[in-house]
Amino acid sequence: MIPFTQLSFPTVNWGNIITTTSKFDSKHKIQYYNIPCSFDIETTSFLSNTVNEKGKKEIHKRATMYIWQMSLNGVEVYGRTWSQLKVFLGQLKTNLGLYHNKRMIIYVHNLSYEFMFLLGHFKISDVFARKTCHPIYCILEDCFELKCSYFLSGLSLEKVAENLTSVKLEKLGGNLDYEKIRHYKTVLEPEELEYCALDVRIVYYFIKEEIAKNDNN
Repeated sequence: MIPFTQLSFPTVNWGNIITTTSKFDSKHKIQYYNIPCSFDIETTSFLSNTVNEKGKKEIHKRATMYIWQMSLNGVEVYGRTWSQLKVFLGQLKTNLGLYHNKRMIIYVHNLSYEFMFLLGHFKISDVFARKTCHPIYCILEDCFELKCSYFLSGLSLEKVAENLTSVKLEKLGGNLDYEKIRHYKTVLEPEELEYCALDVRIVYYFIKEEIAKNDNN
């Protein structure tokens, strides 16, 4: 996994582009890059003390993202802040010519979790949810379709890894100390970066196998 700033776009296999009819308008055609892509974040939870308007102390549980990672057809990149993610998505838009009729599908395992962090940082539209705060589909920044791979598979990430047929991967359960407070300036050890990369790697291979099962559609 490399920092997103080191990515050379020409080195990525962007695959072929397929055209399909919009699910919302049968006369509306949309183009997609037909490649497996995945996205994930890692967060730190902590307790903070605040004083309410009545002067009473309150303890609130909060969380902050300290790293995001993506797999672009097997090429894994990461960044540490939301502003860096916004820059990278802008680079994807520019280099791939993305807009509302030409899109990239990105799978997120348990999208409802990432969704709550993305709110307020990015433009989100066309949300489809099975219940409040549990979206399984949405559009980010007009041209990135986020889909929930947990909803697609019905399995935990560990079970998805176990069921892969094209490669042997194992979720590194317990290898990340969740008690440690991390932020965007925290230096991450190689094993910590590998833990983060594995999450998007598992989803990448799962979607790659699903595309193959469905004749590359």
